[in-house]
Amino acid sequence: MFATLFVLTTITAYTTSTECISKRQQTELKFCCEMEELIPRHIRTKCQEKAAADHNPGFRMYHVCQSQCLYEEMDAIDGYEVHLERLYPVTEHFPVDYRQAVRLAIDECNKLIQGAMKDKKVKREGADCPMLGSQVEMCLKAATYKNCPNSRWTASVACSKLLVTADPDCENLKDRREEMDQCCEVGKIIPFGDADECASATDEASEPRDKMACTVECKLKSLGVLNDEGIVLEKALEYADRVEGEWKDTAKAIVNTCIERATTVKNKMAEHGHTMKCSPIGGFFAMCLMKESFFQCPADKWQNTSFCNKIKSGECFPKRD
Repeated sequence: MFATLFVLTTITAYTTSTECISKRQQTELKFCCEMEELIPRHIRTKCQEKAAADHNPGFRMYHVCQSQCLYEEMDAIDGYEVHLERLYPVTEHFPVDYRQAVRLAIDECNKLIQGAMKDKKVKREGADCPMLGSQVEMCLKAATYKNCPNSRWTASVACSKLLVTADPDCENLKDRREEMDQCCEVGKIIPFGDADECASATDEASEPRDKMACTVECKLKSLGVLNDEGIVLEKALEYADRVEGEWKDTAKAIVNTCIERATTVKNKMAEHGHTMKCSPIGGFFAMCLMKESFFQCPADKWQNTSFCNKIKSGECFPKRD
């Protein structure tokens, strides 16, 4: 229970960005990563019985004593010395990616707790049992959650939002467009800076996704790149032709690629009857232009920063199945 509370506290710290998670969605967060019990069942049962002999299972000290017992039985705690590397053997049966995540958590917590012990920041005594075991348990669960591999991550709306907000490099993306634009220092294919402000389009939409779609739609229409039928190829290529240097041919190829992808998305949405206040096709097109520009950006024009590299790799965008 207390390990779960620690994980949820960690989650809460992750969710302070503008990417809002509702109270209903917050109840899903502790299940985002499908985690397995690290301690073998026979040892867990033994320690449950030992703790229950002196403490009511509904009370805090039961969990404190149980956790202390677990890691003493695993030889990971010896008095006030911590040897979490001794937990490695019990990870052998895990799938490779999850095993790596757990071992990374073990290494992180080993270093963290040993350092805290040295600095006397770990509370050594509980009323009946040392607190060390419960602190190890909490750390391992939180660190495993943080390192959760893709195969164990749930693709729900709430979990996808958490994935993005957990990384400081990925916070407040909607306010960092200028920073994104500077990642690849080549001529912009579509000059969004010359488009209308489109404030009224945003005001008319109530949902966040509609606000974004309506803004992009308005801007592309003001540039003549979008009409009610879809992306206007001739106009988009006209803008691409204004780009200077060797990047011009690449820019034209990117426009053709992104129009094809946006058209495919439009057709799929029509087949499934998806409707929105404003067409999202402009948004798909604009996102495709950015991603393809990043992927094909000349090495000498690319800003090799943590933020730009994560945008390029897709780490700052929700995972999808």
